Amino acid sequence: MSTSEADVTGRAGSVEPSEAARRHDGSSCNTHRQYWMSCTEFDLLRARADGRCEVCRTPEQATPARRLGIDHAHEYGPGAVRGLLCSSCNSALGVLDRSGPVRDMRFKAYLGNAWFMQVTAWARASGQLFWTPPEDGFEFLAAARQYSAVVSVERALGVAPSMAPHTAAEAGQLTFCATATFVQADLTVRVVITRGASKILRIGEITVERSAHEPARFSSSSDALKWLRASAWVLPAPGRNEP
Repeated sequence: MSTSEADVTGRAGSVEPSEAARRHDGSSCNTHRQYWMSCTEFDLLRARADGRCEVCRTPEQATPARRLGIDHAHEYGPGAVRGLLCSSCNSALGVLDRSGPVRDMRFKAYLGNAWFMQVTAWARASGQLFWTPPEDGFEFLAAARQYSAVVSVERALGVAPSMAPHTAAEAGQLTFCATATFVQADLTVRVVITRGASKILRIGEITVERSAHEPARFSSSSDALKWLRASAWVLPAPGRNEP
């Protein structure tokens, strides 16, 4: 997904920016901070909604509660804010979330335009990668550090990796990633471990970079290690003598 800054901020000029010390049209600062949003981010979200429910387009003041609620994707944690909804649409979406694939076109359009995925895509496109951990984010990073592919490369190279988390947004899905980076002389090996909504860890890609050479990319640690051993970059496999 490629999103410009204008797409992310939406109609930011149509809503007067709020100050951190006051309330945002009935929503206190503490409300959006529960979803890891700054006051500026919340004002931009309000501007995008243009004072209406983002599904049924009912004006905020015409809703039963006379206010819009913050909707988020529960599977990704409180930081995964999708948008602003009236209480009726929020309840309906909760039922749809539990009943399988969403087929209602209004809700499909809303989910495809989720705020947290727009912001992630814009940050990636502008080179500003960021990490907003889910509730178990640090457990994921620790699990990625112990993933078999990471451990195999560590043993082969004889050096410990540095671990860096980030997110990727593509095709309407948010994926949490952890990159293990190994550096040995002018050799750099990066192992990307991914985890989507299923919470199953997988190898995203293994990249081998050397000075003055094109990067080599692999989808499995065994292929990467074979290539490295053939290039005499790693320690011999267990049980073998030095060449």
